[in-house]
Amino acid sequence: HQAYRGASECINAMRRILTAYARKNSAIGYCQSMNFICGVLLLLMEEEYAFWVLSTLVEDLLPEYFTRKLIGSKADVLVFKDVVREKLPRLHAH
Repeated sequence: HQAYRGASECINAMRRILTAYARKNSAIGYCQSMNFICGVLLLLMEEEYAFWVLSTLVEDLLPEYFTRKLIGSKADVLVFKDVVREKLPRLHAH
């Protein structure tokens, strides 16, 4: 997105949010793809709200996604694989 090109205030805000979250929840820390979520949130709301929404997403709505075992992500991959096999058998065979 245009807001994130170069060394902009948006990138600094993202760094602050992700660093603050890693300190808030040291059990999870920073995980890949949190930056994408944070980036979208910053396009939609102010920095403090983005921090709290990120916290809610990671801890309450997607609790098994941002762990060492990535249980939620792995489950979604298996479900997606089954849907592709059922609905798009030629693609699945490929």
